[in-house]
Amino acid sequence: MDAFDGHYDDWRQTRYDKIISLFGADYFSGKTMLELGCGLGKLGMMFDKLGTKVTFTDGRPEHLDNFSKLYGKHHKYETIVMDQDGKWDLERKFDIVLHTGVLYHLKNWQQDLAQAVKHTKSVMILETEVANSSDDSYEFKQEEMPYYDQALNGIGIRPSAAFIEKYLTSLGVAFTRYDDSDLNTTYHKYDWPVFSGHVGEFAGGKNRRFWIVRV
Repeated sequence: MDAFDGHYDDWRQTRYDKIISLFGADYFSGKTMLELGCGLGKLGMMFDKLGTKVTFTDGRPEHLDNFSKLYGKHHKYETIVMDQDGKWDLERKFDIVLHTGVLYHLKNWQQDLAQAVKHTKSVMILETEVANSSDDSYEFKQEEMPYYDQALNGIGIRPSAAFIEKYLTSLGVAFTRYDDSDLNTTYHKYDWPVFSGHVGEFAGGKNRRFWIVRV
């Protein structure tokens, strides 16, 4: 058992199943994909099996070292160490950008989201923890412990879903949000009601949102 097993397994599967239900498996054959904050790349590898050419990035070199141990020292995959809180730019676009479970671990989430859109030819799959607020300017700072799956730089920001959507709109992209119960797992909930004020500081992953963003 590795660091991204356990509760990650059913969460990975529900997100994958939702994506396939929206696009169909055939959509991914022959496409290019960028997986941001990939960990050990297990979600991206599910698309690799559909014929997608996946590039894997993570801010922690040890995750990509362990990726190489999983798939062989001389594996065929492109892996890139990249801190998304910095000014990253791969200078190319991908058909699909897979941006799940990363945004709320960043201080510079707007900069990162703009770069992710810049790297997207067609579709970005965006998923994150959010603040439980309807205010489209609300966010809160969360200090995070230096665990393997937490903020690389020790600080994450939880914006409201409304704030994320306002910013996506400013970037000129279209999006659809899915607050569906078929995304739920034991630790991650998507079908929760939004509070009208400012509430819900760190909720332990319970307040999640999921979007399909089209560029």
